[in-house]
Amino acid sequence: MRGVVITGERIQTPETRHLKPFTKISREMIQNCRQLAIKARRNQM
Repeated sequence: MRGVVITGERIQTPETRHLKPFTKISREMIQNCRQLAIKARRNQM
């Protein structure tokens, strides 16, 4: 994904920046991103 800004809990993309209340889909996306980040960290260790 291009132009993704991760600030603490929030993940903003140009497409979802105008959506203040998160939908179920975006919540699932955030969880998937977190899981990918955790896996990446484990792979680096």
